[in-house]
Amino acid sequence: MIDFDYLNQGSVRLIATAVDIESGEDVVFDNRQQVLQVDHIMASAAMPVAFPPVTVAGRTLVDAGVSCNLPLRALFSELPEEDVTCLCFDMAPQSGGIPASLEGTLARSLDLLFACQSKHAIHDLQVRHSREPGDASAIRLIHVCYTGDGREVALKAFDYSQRSVERRLESGHRDATLVLNALPGLPRAKGGAFETWRLTKAGLVNDC
Repeated sequence: MIDFDYLNQGSVRLIATAVDIESGEDVVFDNRQQVLQVDHIMASAAMPVAFPPVTVAGRTLVDAGVSCNLPLRALFSELPEEDVTCLCFDMAPQSGGIPASLEGTLARSLDLLFACQSKHAIHDLQVRHSREPGDASAIRLIHVCYTGDGREVALKAFDYSQRSVERRLESGHRDATLVLNALPGLPRAKGGAFETWRLTKAGLVNDC
């Protein structure tokens, strides 16, 4: 269903990431630097256990979510010269209650495994942006976390049942609509600023 000729024209940049299962090295696929094919896309989504690894250029690759769940480093390999708004949709919430069962502990552990990666990635980008000399661009990062509404199974990262997929699609559509509707009402970012916003039940909240 992917038109790879259109994808590789480069009018819209696409960056996908994977990780080498043998070396642990992050691998970046960029349609402005190489011709992307189906194996590149499959490798970037080959979550271990759920899907088999994919071999690309002699390297055995899996989904980079196991090492870098929010690949901001690849996206901002060069800091932008103009102001930019970055929408980050995360599959794991950073906050959560204290689990009262083994299943709850497993679910919360998986949340922390992915969410903490995202937290560190955002912090690293913020530090790098603040240290870049002569940088006048503003970065506004809007972080949206999927919560699952308490109906997810413990091993939700491997749950691709039709009901779960449909529920996630509905949640994603709802959250994306809320964010897009709220964007025009946000105050203009100051030059050189780094802002992070979170989507909450009350709307978008500025973290800094």
